[in-house]
Amino acid sequence: MKKLVCCFLSALMLFGCMTALAGCGGDNKKVTLSWYLVTNGQKDEKLVHKEFNKQLEKLLPNTQVEFKEEIVDNWSRWMAAKKAIDIAWTGYSFNMENEISKGSYMELNDLIDKYAPNIKKEMEEYPEDYESAMVDGKLYAIPNQQPIISETSYLKIPAACLKYFDVDSFRAATAKSPYTDSDDIYQVFDKYFKDIKAAGVTGTDTVGKYMNAATVFSYIARRGYDNIGNTGLSYKAFDDNAKLVKFEETDEYKLWCKWSAKWYEDGYIAKDVLQGEGGSGSQLPTLDAHLNEIWYGLDGAEDDAEKGLRAVYNTYDELEKYNLLIEPKDRSHVYSGTSVLGSEKTYLCIPFTAKNPERAIKLLDLLRGEKGSDGNKLLNLLVYGFEKNSEEAKKYNTYHYTLEGDCAYGADYTIQASQGSAYGVPHWQLGNVFKTYRTPNILEGQPDYAKDYETYVTNEAHKTMLSGFRSNITNIETEVGNLSSVTTEFNNRLVCGVSGSGWNDIYDQMIKKYSSAGLDKVKKDVEKQIKEYKK
Repeated sequence: MKKLVCCFLSALMLFGCMTALAGCGGDNKKVTLSWYLVTNGQKDEKLVHKEFNKQLEKLLPNTQVEFKEEIVDNWSRWMAAKKAIDIAWTGYSFNMENEISKGSYMELNDLIDKYAPNIKKEMEEYPEDYESAMVDGKLYAIPNQQPIISETSYLKIPAACLKYFDVDSFRAATAKSPYTDSDDIYQVFDKYFKDIKAAGVTGTDTVGKYMNAATVFSYIARRGYDNIGNTGLSYKAFDDNAKLVKFEETDEYKLWCKWSAKWYEDGYIAKDVLQGEGGSGSQLPTLDAHLNEIWYGLDGAEDDAEKGLRAVYNTYDELEKYNLLIEPKDRSHVYSGTSVLGSEKTYLCIPFTAKNPERAIKLLDLLRGEKGSDGNKLLNLLVYGFEKNSEEAKKYNTYHYTLEGDCAYGADYTIQASQGSAYGVPHWQLGNVFKTYRTPNILEGQPDYAKDYETYVTNEAHKTMLSGFRSNITNIETEVGNLSSVTTEFNNRLVCGVSGSGWNDIYDQMIKKYSSAGLDKVKKDVEKQIKEYKK
């Protein structure tokens, strides 16, 4: 009898221990996590995933991962059907605000506090990145940070045309003011257009005749204005008492319209630009612009760091064009402005349908370990596959990249693997790119430079009057849509100059339509939100 009692007590104690373990994350339970990505299947992915799971078992026992694809096209249907998904990519292909309001993403704060020290540390290191996935202080997705920063937008100038562009005058004009509120920049453009036309370097096999007016407008005329979410409103970032405006109301907008009308009449903008036939096709536009560029790495033979010039080569290794950085190198025009949900563009979430959220967050935390840690090695395996000289490459008789220093060169791709590659997943899908191996487009030392820049923006850059503010258009959605329709009706005509010298009449019509579309209501609603925010 005594022996029977002892056996009963032992069984009871064992049951109690098992129950306690289950309550502490349940790592004794075997779990297969479903992780949905964007990419399609590749030839060697089953081999890589097999090795990934083999190594994962040692680091996070009783956990395996089944990787799936095609999350974007099927997401809405799957969420409606409450399909079980433990981890999913989300970001630029989704309306994250709508998904959060619908409850598609699980709140992550408690999970991170309990199970994810690495992610918690990242939240302190990259506060603005994580803020971009928060609503009312609750985190709904984990940003996949990248050392590819938008320190300044830039102009794109064909190599054959650069000597006709007055870089020094342009640099002086942009440094003088964070806003394009004088004729200085446009006079540089005007002279450039005249000179390249006279020199006969346009209309060739490589260089077209026309500028990309709409794109140059976006990055030149709008300089210094901070957009307020998707309200359609903006304000001067360096004015602490700035008014809320629709940018189209501003003097800067009208100044561009004046010059674009002139350039259209002078033949620097194609006559059929609004029909979509005014582009250059395979030829380079005489002037173009783009958003994302940094000062770091201007040290090539054709580059000029002081003038902010970067040489760009085509696929035949021929000098094709120059990128000319727009804002000053001293960061005097950098600011910390309004917060935009989803601005990091790429995230990982745990959907509300997840069956194993604790184990999912533990896995994501493991993969966010410091460089050189076992979790970090596992992340690089998942991103790049087998390194040429690795034990895995010998074991499976295949490899997917070669490692030179901390830079991974794909065996059959240069920067980003495709479906046709044997294996490789874009690093921005899977985690913090600051911690993965570099790809050739990320220069040596660039991650440290980018992290320093993020720290600068967070701690030292100019804080606008609405720094950290995030708007909500719930009560003005109809009016915001109406204003957008008015912009669609008029903006391209004005920005591309097709109304010529009669642009003022078209402009006045647009302003009147904005008024009747509810612009005042939108402004009053956002002003009310700002007052609440400032409290």
